[in-house]
Amino acid sequence: MFNKYLNKIFVGIFILALHVTPYTLHVCYASYEDIGCGARPLGIGNAFCAIADDANAFLYNPAGLPQLKKLQVSAMYANLYPLLSDRSIISNNYLAVAYPMKQAAIGVAWFSLGAVSDPERSKAQYQENTYLLTYARQMERFYIGFSARFHSKEYGVNDWTAVNPVFTRKKTAFGVGIDAAMLYRTEDNLFKFGLLVADINQPDLGIASPSPVPMSARAGIAYEFEPVWVFNDLTGAVDVTYRDNDVKAQGGIEGWFIERTVAVRIGGGFGSNSYGLISMGASYQLTEEQYNNDFRIDYAFSCPLGGLQPTGGTHRISLTMGFDVK
Repeated sequence: MFNKYLNKIFVGIFILALHVTPYTLHVCYASYEDIGCGARPLGIGNAFCAIADDANAFLYNPAGLPQLKKLQVSAMYANLYPLLSDRSIISNNYLAVAYPMKQAAIGVAWFSLGAVSDPERSKAQYQENTYLLTYARQMERFYIGFSARFHSKEYGVNDWTAVNPVFTRKKTAFGVGIDAAMLYRTEDNLFKFGLLVADINQPDLGIASPSPVPMSARAGIAYEFEPVWVFNDLTGAVDVTYRDNDVKAQGGIEGWFIERTVAVRIGGGFGSNSYGLISMGASYQLTEEQYNNDFRIDYAFSCPLGGLQPTGGTHRISLTMGFDVK
């Protein structure tokens, strides 16, 4: 009976994923690009869908949040693509709180992306914010998760928006998207499989004409290797994403050593529309035995192999803390 129930849930989510095809995503979209969040996932090429075991999981696979053992708070800042020739500044922020309960978890997260052009040129400003409210549940080796995404975007006042008739009525837009996700781990805990379908209802965030946020899909697999050499834990992961006719393959490997206090990562990806990426990262973690609460600092560097050129690459720094809640 229980297995039949799990199968029904799995089939339902799988059907949602099948709808993310060229037949359902035929409009050209630009907002809310999937650039990932957190320094740890970026270090492994953003292949985090099947790992999803910390507060970065909100945007990769919220179904994984019940894997947390403690309340987690995570914060990240990044200056994307510095050294652009037009001297634009693209900032990226992330803040999340995840609270695990008995075989379940709830959480909230905030993700923002802002762009400011050179004030000596157009003084253009643009801001996207996404607030997520998530619930996830564990059922033996199977996990499911659902999120509501509260999207908003705003165009700043500048010489261009002042004369553009599109912005005469408003410069902001708001919409709510729905996500569904699943995670499955094998009995030996070596393999994990993940799936996320985001913005299923394609909320409209148009200013003067329709501009829906596209539905997207992310599927991943992760494998836990046997300890080797100096590594206490070694995990490899691969994700495949689909959004607005763009397909990306991302992958990487993460290794923890020195009693899981230090980690190193390397990853990359490739895909359509000249997408290419190489990344690397590292972490330092203090455990409860060394500190009153868990504390981890993550760093990642990524360099695009296509698209925006030339840039100085992107640096991300994240802080994550775990707290016992009795």
